[in-house]
Amino acid sequence: MGMAGYIETQLDSALLTYVTSTSSSMTGYAATLAVTLISIYWTLFGYAAMRGDVNEPMSKITKDVGIMLFVAMVALSFSNYQNYVIEATKALVSDMTSRMSGGAANSPGALIDAIFADCVTPPGETKCLPPDTVYAFLAIKHENSIGIPDMSFFIANFLMGLAEIVVVVLCLIPILLSKVAVAVFLAIGPFFIMLAMFPVTRTYFNAWLSATLGNLLTQVIVAGICSVVPIIMQKIINDSVTGDLSGVEVINRAIGAVIAAIGLGLSALKASQMGAQLAGGGVAMDGGNWLGSLGNMVTNLRGGRGAGNAQSDKQKDTVNTATQGAPKPYVAGQTAGRAVGNVLDALSRRK
Repeated sequence: MGMAGYIETQLDSALLTYVTSTSSSMTGYAATLAVTLISIYWTLFGYAAMRGDVNEPMSKITKDVGIMLFVAMVALSFSNYQNYVIEATKALVSDMTSRMSGGAANSPGALIDAIFADCVTPPGETKCLPPDTVYAFLAIKHENSIGIPDMSFFIANFLMGLAEIVVVVLCLIPILLSKVAVAVFLAIGPFFIMLAMFPVTRTYFNAWLSATLGNLLTQVIVAGICSVVPIIMQKIINDSVTGDLSGVEVINRAIGAVIAAIGLGLSALKASQMGAQLAGGGVAMDGGNWLGSLGNMVTNLRGGRGAGNAQSDKQKDTVNTATQGAPKPYVAGQTAGRAVGNVLDALSRRK
Protein backbone atom coordinates (compact mmCIF):
# COMPACT_ATOMS: atom_id res chain seq x y z
CA MET A 1 0.00 0.00 0.00
CA GLY A 2 1.34 3.40 -1.00
CA MET A 3 1.34 6.65 0.92
CA ALA A 4 -1.98 7.97 -0.44
CA GLY A 5 -3.75 4.66 0.15
CA TYR A 6 -2.38 4.46 3.69
CA ILE A 7 -3.51 7.99 4.55
CA GLU A 8 -6.94 7.33 3.04
CA THR A 9 -7.35 4.02 4.89
CA GLN A 10 -6.40 5.50 8.26
CA LEU A 11 -8.71 8.48 7.75
CA ASP A 12 -11.59 6.25 6.64
CA SER A 13 -11.16 4.07 9.72
CA ALA A 14 -11.22 7.05 12.09
CA LEU A 15 -14.15 8.69 10.29
CA LEU A 16 -16.16 5.46 10.24
CA THR A 17 -15.88 5.23 14.03
CA TYR A 18 -16.98 8.84 14.32
CA VAL A 19 -19.90 8.41 11.90
CA THR A 20 -21.10 5.22 13.58
CA SER A 21 -21.13 6.62 17.11
CA THR A 22 -22.48 10.05 16.21
CA SER A 23 -25.20 8.86 13.83
CA SER A 24 -26.34 6.33 16.45
CA SER A 25 -26.82 9.13 18.97
CA MET A 26 -28.44 11.32 16.32
CA THR A 27 -30.89 8.53 15.45
CA GLY A 28 -32.17 8.41 19.03
CA TYR A 29 -32.46 12.19 19.11
CA ALA A 30 -34.29 12.28 15.76
CA ALA A 31 -36.69 9.53 16.87
CA THR A 32 -37.80 11.47 19.95
CA LEU A 33 -38.18 14.66 17.94
CA ALA A 34 -40.00 12.88 15.11
CA VAL A 35 -42.67 11.46 17.43
CA THR A 36 -43.37 14.96 18.75
CA LEU A 37 -43.45 16.58 15.32
CA ILE A 38 -45.66 13.86 13.81
CA SER A 39 -48.15 14.19 16.67
CA ILE A 40 -48.31 17.97 16.25
CA TYR A 41 -48.51 17.71 12.44
CA TRP A 42 -51.42 15.28 12.31
CA THR A 43 -53.22 17.01 15.18
CA LEU A 44 -53.13 20.31 13.34
CA PHE A 45 -54.00 18.60 10.06
CA GLY A 46 -57.03 16.89 11.61
CA TYR A 47 -58.17 20.15 13.24
CA ALA A 48 -57.85 22.00 9.93
CA ALA A 49 -59.73 19.22 8.12
CA MET A 50 -62.62 19.39 10.62
CA ARG A 51 -62.87 23.13 10.09
CA GLY A 52 -62.89 22.66 6.34
CA ASP A 53 -59.65 24.57 5.82
CA VAL A 54 -57.99 21.53 4.20
CA ASN A 55 -59.56 19.54 1.39
CA GLU A 56 -56.89 17.07 0.42
CA PRO A 57 -57.75 14.02 -1.70
CA MET A 58 -57.26 10.61 -0.15
CA SER A 59 -54.44 9.82 -2.58
CA LYS A 60 -52.46 12.82 -1.30
CA ILE A 61 -52.93 11.80 2.32
CA THR A 62 -51.93 8.21 1.52
CA LYS A 63 -48.82 9.47 -0.24
CA ASP A 64 -47.83 11.64 2.73
CA VAL A 65 -48.30 8.76 5.14
CA GLY A 66 -46.25 6.46 2.90
CA ILE A 67 -43.40 8.99 2.75
CA MET A 68 -43.43 9.37 6.52
CA LEU A 69 -43.30 5.63 7.05
CA PHE A 70 -40.43 5.17 4.61
CA VAL A 71 -38.43 8.07 6.03
CA ALA A 72 -39.02 6.86 9.59
CA MET A 73 -37.84 3.38 8.62
CA VAL A 74 -34.53 4.78 7.30
CA ALA A 75 -33.80 7.71 9.61
CA LEU A 76 -35.08 6.38 12.92
CA SER A 77 -33.51 2.92 12.77
CA PHE A 78 -29.72 2.88 13.11
CA SER A 79 -29.35 -0.52 11.43
CA ASN A 80 -31.32 0.65 8.40
CA TYR A 81 -29.41 3.92 8.29
CA GLN A 82 -26.12 1.99 8.42
CA ASN A 83 -27.16 -0.37 5.62
CA TYR A 84 -29.03 1.97 3.30
CA VAL A 85 -27.20 5.28 3.70
CA ILE A 86 -23.68 4.84 5.05
CA GLU A 87 -22.90 1.68 3.10
CA ALA A 88 -24.55 3.11 -0.02
CA THR A 89 -22.26 6.15 -0.01
CA LYS A 90 -19.18 3.96 0.33
CA ALA A 91 -20.35 1.69 -2.48
CA LEU A 92 -21.12 4.65 -4.75
CA VAL A 93 -17.60 6.07 -4.55
CA SER A 94 -15.99 2.64 -4.79
CA ASP A 95 -17.98 1.49 -7.83
CA MET A 96 -17.68 4.75 -9.77
CA THR A 97 -13.94 4.98 -9.05
CA SER A 98 -13.44 1.41 -10.22
CA ARG A 99 -15.35 2.07 -13.46
CA MET A 100 -13.49 5.31 -14.20
CA SER A 101 -10.10 3.71 -13.59
CA GLY A 102 -10.86 0.60 -15.64
CA GLY A 103 -10.66 -1.60 -12.56
CA ALA A 104 -7.21 -0.33 -11.53
CA ALA A 105 -8.42 0.76 -8.07
CA ASN A 106 -11.65 1.09 -6.10
CA SER A 107 -10.74 4.19 -4.07
CA PRO A 108 -9.21 7.56 -4.98
CA GLY A 109 -6.23 7.01 -2.67
CA ALA A 110 -5.42 3.62 -4.17
CA LEU A 111 -5.76 5.14 -7.64
CA ILE A 112 -3.22 7.85 -6.76
CA ASP A 113 -0.79 5.14 -5.64
CA ALA A 114 -1.41 3.30 -8.91
CA ILE A 115 -0.10 6.26 -10.92
CA PHE A 116 3.45 4.89 -10.83
CA ALA A 117 2.58 1.25 -10.19
CA ASP A 118 3.32 0.00 -13.72
CA CYS A 119 6.82 -0.79 -14.87
CA VAL A 120 9.05 0.11 -17.81
CA THR A 121 11.77 -2.04 -19.38
CA PRO A 122 14.68 0.13 -20.61
CA PRO A 123 16.30 -0.82 -23.95
CA GLY A 124 18.76 -3.68 -23.61
CA GLU A 125 17.44 -4.68 -20.17
CA THR A 126 15.34 -7.63 -19.04
CA LYS A 127 14.21 -6.21 -15.70
CA CYS A 128 11.05 -4.13 -15.57
CA LEU A 129 11.53 -1.05 -13.41
CA PRO A 130 9.00 1.25 -11.67
CA PRO A 131 8.52 4.42 -13.75
CA ASP A 132 9.82 6.73 -11.02
CA THR A 133 13.15 4.84 -10.89
CA VAL A 134 13.82 4.48 -14.63
CA TYR A 135 15.68 7.76 -14.98
CA ALA A 136 17.85 7.06 -11.93
CA PHE A 137 18.75 3.65 -13.39
CA LEU A 138 19.66 5.19 -16.74
CA ALA A 139 21.68 7.96 -15.05
CA ILE A 140 23.84 5.34 -13.33
CA LYS A 141 23.98 3.15 -16.43
CA HIS A 142 25.32 6.03 -18.56
CA GLU A 143 27.84 7.28 -16.00
CA ASN A 144 31.13 8.56 -17.38
CA SER A 145 34.55 7.03 -17.01
CA ILE A 146 35.11 8.49 -13.54
CA GLY A 147 31.77 7.29 -12.17
CA ILE A 148 29.70 10.50 -12.40
CA PRO A 149 26.07 9.72 -13.36
CA ASP A 150 24.63 11.16 -16.56
CA MET A 151 23.32 14.56 -15.47
CA SER A 152 20.56 14.66 -18.08
CA PHE A 153 18.87 11.56 -16.69
CA PHE A 154 19.70 12.65 -13.15
CA ILE A 155 17.87 15.97 -13.66
CA ALA A 156 15.00 14.16 -15.40
CA ASN A 157 14.71 11.81 -12.42
CA PHE A 158 14.43 14.80 -10.07
CA LEU A 159 11.75 16.41 -12.25
CA MET A 160 9.71 13.21 -12.45
CA GLY A 161 9.85 12.89 -8.66
CA LEU A 162 8.66 16.48 -8.39
CA ALA A 163 5.78 15.74 -10.77
CA GLU A 164 4.76 12.76 -8.65
CA ILE A 165 4.78 14.84 -5.45
CA VAL A 166 2.69 17.59 -7.07
CA VAL A 167 0.04 15.14 -8.28
CA VAL A 168 -0.15 13.26 -4.99
CA VAL A 169 -0.40 16.38 -2.80
CA LEU A 170 -2.83 18.35 -4.97
CA CYS A 171 -5.08 15.32 -5.47
CA LEU A 172 -5.04 14.31 -1.81
CA ILE A 173 -6.14 17.74 -0.56
CA PRO A 174 -9.68 17.71 -2.07
CA ILE A 175 -10.10 13.99 -1.34
CA LEU A 176 -9.33 14.37 2.37
CA LEU A 177 -11.50 17.49 2.69
CA SER A 178 -14.44 15.83 0.96
CA LYS A 179 -14.11 12.70 3.12
CA VAL A 180 -14.23 14.76 6.29
CA ALA A 181 -17.24 16.69 4.96
CA VAL A 182 -19.07 13.48 4.01
CA ALA A 183 -18.39 12.02 7.46
CA VAL A 184 -19.88 15.09 9.15
CA PHE A 185 -22.94 15.05 6.87
CA LEU A 186 -23.50 11.33 7.44
CA ALA A 187 -23.12 11.78 11.20
CA ILE A 188 -25.97 14.31 11.29
CA GLY A 189 -27.86 12.57 8.48
CA PRO A 190 -30.66 10.96 10.56
CA PHE A 191 -31.87 14.39 11.67
CA PHE A 192 -32.00 15.82 8.14
CA ILE A 193 -33.57 12.68 6.68
CA MET A 194 -36.23 12.95 9.37
CA LEU A 195 -37.00 16.45 8.07
CA ALA A 196 -38.05 14.89 4.74
CA MET A 197 -41.25 13.73 6.45
CA PHE A 198 -42.86 17.16 6.32
CA PRO A 199 -43.32 19.30 3.19
CA VAL A 200 -42.38 22.50 5.01
CA THR A 201 -38.98 21.13 6.11
CA ARG A 202 -38.20 19.03 3.03
CA THR A 203 -35.97 21.77 1.59
CA TYR A 204 -33.49 21.19 4.42
CA PHE A 205 -33.31 17.52 3.52
CA ASN A 206 -32.72 18.45 -0.14
CA ALA A 207 -29.89 20.77 0.89
CA TRP A 208 -28.29 18.02 3.02
CA LEU A 209 -28.62 15.51 0.17
CA SER A 210 -27.09 17.83 -2.43
CA ALA A 211 -24.20 18.72 -0.10
CA THR A 212 -23.47 15.05 0.57
CA LEU A 213 -23.63 14.14 -3.12
CA GLY A 214 -21.41 17.10 -4.00
CA ASN A 215 -18.66 15.84 -1.74
CA LEU A 216 -19.05 12.26 -2.95
CA LEU A 217 -18.79 13.42 -6.56
CA THR A 218 -15.64 15.35 -5.62
CA GLN A 219 -13.90 12.07 -4.84
CA VAL A 220 -15.13 10.54 -8.10
CA ILE A 221 -13.97 13.53 -10.16
CA VAL A 222 -10.52 13.46 -8.55
CA ALA A 223 -10.37 9.73 -9.32
CA GLY A 224 -11.17 10.51 -12.95
CA ILE A 225 -8.39 13.10 -13.07
CA CYS A 226 -5.92 10.68 -11.48
CA SER A 227 -6.84 7.98 -14.00
CA VAL A 228 -5.46 10.24 -16.75
CA VAL A 229 -2.08 10.70 -15.06
CA PRO A 230 -0.63 7.19 -15.72
CA ILE A 231 -1.33 7.53 -19.44
CA ILE A 232 0.57 10.82 -19.65
CA MET A 233 3.47 9.72 -17.47
CA GLN A 234 3.88 6.38 -19.23
CA LYS A 235 3.92 8.10 -22.61
CA ILE A 236 6.60 10.59 -21.53
CA ILE A 237 8.81 7.93 -19.92
CA ASN A 238 8.50 5.47 -22.81
CA ASP A 239 9.40 8.19 -25.33
CA SER A 240 12.42 9.11 -23.21
CA VAL A 241 13.84 5.61 -22.76
CA THR A 242 12.98 4.02 -26.10
CA GLY A 243 13.76 6.96 -28.39
CA ASP A 244 17.22 8.06 -29.42
CA LEU A 245 16.98 11.38 -27.59
CA SER A 246 19.63 13.85 -26.55
CA GLY A 247 20.06 14.92 -22.96
CA VAL A 248 18.23 18.19 -23.54
CA GLU A 249 15.25 16.39 -25.09
CA VAL A 250 15.03 14.02 -22.11
CA ILE A 251 14.98 16.98 -19.73
CA ASN A 252 12.37 18.75 -21.84
CA ARG A 253 10.07 15.74 -21.64
CA ALA A 254 10.52 15.60 -17.86
CA ILE A 255 9.66 19.31 -17.66
CA GLY A 256 6.54 18.50 -19.68
CA ALA A 257 5.62 15.92 -17.04
CA VAL A 258 5.92 18.57 -14.31
CA ILE A 259 3.72 20.97 -16.27
CA ALA A 260 1.12 18.24 -16.86
CA ALA A 261 1.20 17.35 -13.15
CA ILE A 262 0.61 20.97 -12.16
CA GLY A 263 -2.30 21.28 -14.58
CA LEU A 264 -3.93 18.07 -13.41
CA GLY A 265 -3.30 19.02 -9.78
CA LEU A 266 -5.00 22.39 -10.24
CA SER A 267 -7.93 20.60 -11.88
CA ALA A 268 -8.15 18.32 -8.85
CA LEU A 269 -8.26 21.37 -6.57
CA LYS A 270 -11.29 22.56 -8.54
CA ALA A 271 -13.00 19.16 -8.22
CA SER A 272 -15.00 20.27 -5.19
CA GLN A 273 -16.56 23.09 -7.17
CA MET A 274 -17.34 20.71 -10.03
CA GLY A 275 -18.97 18.23 -7.66
CA ALA A 276 -20.93 20.99 -5.97
CA GLN A 277 -22.24 22.25 -9.30
CA LEU A 278 -23.26 18.77 -10.42
CA ALA A 279 -25.13 18.08 -7.18
CA GLY A 280 -26.52 21.58 -6.70
CA GLY A 281 -24.67 22.16 -3.45
CA GLY A 282 -21.73 20.94 -1.40
CA VAL A 283 -18.61 22.35 0.15
CA ALA A 284 -16.26 23.75 -2.48
CA MET A 285 -12.58 24.45 -1.91
CA ASP A 286 -11.52 27.21 -4.30
CA GLY A 287 -8.07 26.17 -5.42
CA GLY A 288 -7.52 29.47 -7.23
CA ASN A 289 -8.19 31.57 -4.15
CA TRP A 290 -6.16 29.11 -2.05
CA LEU A 291 -3.08 29.49 -4.23
CA GLY A 292 -3.66 33.20 -4.61
CA SER A 293 -3.88 33.61 -0.85
CA LEU A 294 -0.69 31.60 -0.44
CA GLY A 295 1.05 33.86 -2.93
CA ASN A 296 -0.23 36.93 -1.12
CA MET A 297 0.94 35.55 2.23
CA VAL A 298 4.45 34.83 0.97
CA THR A 299 4.87 38.13 -0.83
CA ASN A 300 3.36 40.10 2.07
CA LEU A 301 5.83 38.47 4.45
CA ARG A 302 8.66 39.47 2.15
CA GLY A 303 7.23 42.96 1.73
CA GLY A 304 6.67 43.34 5.47
CA ARG A 305 10.23 42.31 6.15
CA GLY A 306 11.46 44.78 3.58
CA ALA A 307 9.30 47.49 5.10
CA GLY A 308 10.67 46.77 8.56
CA ASN A 309 14.27 46.89 7.35
CA ALA A 310 13.67 50.09 5.44
CA GLN A 311 12.02 51.71 8.45
CA SER A 312 14.89 50.64 10.69
CA ASP A 313 17.47 52.12 8.35
CA LYS A 314 15.58 55.37 8.00
CA GLN A 315 15.22 55.66 11.76
CA LYS A 316 18.95 55.35 12.12
CA ASP A 317 19.38 58.20 9.65
CA THR A 318 16.61 60.19 11.44
CA VAL A 319 14.71 60.61 8.14
CA ASN A 320 10.97 61.20 8.23
CA THR A 321 9.29 58.45 6.14
CA ALA A 322 5.66 59.32 6.88
CA THR A 323 5.02 60.76 3.42
CA GLN A 324 7.03 58.29 1.34
CA GLY A 325 4.30 55.61 1.04
CA ALA A 326 4.64 51.84 1.11
CA PRO A 327 8.02 50.33 0.22
CA LYS A 328 8.47 48.95 -3.29
CA PRO A 329 8.95 45.30 -2.21
CA TYR A 330 5.61 45.39 -0.39
CA VAL A 331 3.80 46.89 -3.38
CA ALA A 332 5.39 44.34 -5.70
CA GLY A 333 4.37 41.54 -3.37
CA GLN A 334 0.74 42.70 -3.30
CA THR A 335 0.69 43.00 -7.11
CA ALA A 336 2.17 39.52 -7.65
CA GLY A 337 -0.28 37.92 -5.24
CA ARG A 338 -3.26 39.54 -6.95
CA ALA A 339 -1.92 38.52 -10.36
CA VAL A 340 -1.72 34.85 -9.30
CA GLY A 341 -5.30 34.92 -8.02
CA ASN A 342 -6.60 36.68 -11.16
CA VAL A 343 -4.94 34.21 -13.54
CA LEU A 344 -6.27 31.16 -11.70
CA ASP A 345 -9.75 32.67 -11.46
CA ALA A 346 -9.70 33.31 -15.21
CA LEU A 347 -8.72 29.69 -15.88
CA SER A 348 -11.56 28.54 -13.62
CA ARG A 349 -14.11 30.64 -15.50
CA ARG A 350 -12.94 29.22 -18.84
CA LYS A 351 -13.69 25.71 -17.55
